[in-house]
Amino acid sequence: MPPHKDGSFIIGRYIENLGDVTDGRTYVLLTRNEGVVYKRLNKNGKNRLMLLSDNAFYKPYEVKVSEILEIWEYTCSIATSEFTPDDFSPQSIRLC
Repeated sequence: MPPHKDGSFIIGRYIENLGDVTDGRTYVLLTRNEGVVYKRLNKNGKNRLMLLSDNAFYKPYEVKVSEILEIWEYTCSIATSEFTPDDFSPQSIRLC
């Protein structure tokens, strides 16, 4: 996921149809049990989505489609503070 600092605004496009979800893209989800989450999605069968974080600390998990209230596709973000040189230390940079 793109790096976001605390206080950044995440802007998304409302997804009306689950068929418009693209595997591997990032989304903001509003769910019954998890609340608001920002994850990469993969369709995992007809009635489930796999939610993944780019941060290896957080393990992937499944959510039933029936638990999802809203899906917003990430389109851009607005940072409300500047990045510092420490934000781009060699340990924080991941090669793709």
